[in-house]
Amino acid sequence: MFVALLRRYGIYPYRYRGQRRTTVMARLSRAFVNETLWPEFMELQGSLAAYFDALTDRVI
Repeated sequence: MFVALLRRYGIYPYRYRGQRRTTVMARLSRAFVNETLWPEFMELQGSLAAYFDALTDRVI
């Protein structure tokens, strides 16, 4: 989800050779991260968690 959010803003993540596939690197300004990217990520994460909680309750 984080990689998709980066690409939405035209930022392409990268990895250095030998890094794990779970590591994501991107060159961003601190202001962009704090004001735009991180709040939107937290909002999407909350929505996704709520959806999975509701789905789990319905299945169980």
